[in-house]
Amino acid sequence: MFPITDSSQTIIDCLINTTIKKGVELQCNQNVQEIKSLNGVWKINTKSASFKAKRILMAAGSSKFVWNM
Repeated sequence: MFPITDSSQTIIDCLINTTIKKGVELQCNQNVQEIKSLNGVWKINTKSASFKAKRILMAAGSSKFVWNM
């Protein structure tokens, strides 16, 4: 269901603005290599960096996403 603007960009803007207001750090366009849970903290390794977080939300953003476990 789209807002009155009939544009998905309105929803994207709303989500991004809310995350910024809540102090959420976005890491976009990251090629995730590994995700581990260590003592209640997530460690995410990408091709270019390593991140730690209490919580994570992954959005694949592609119909070509493959989850290998």
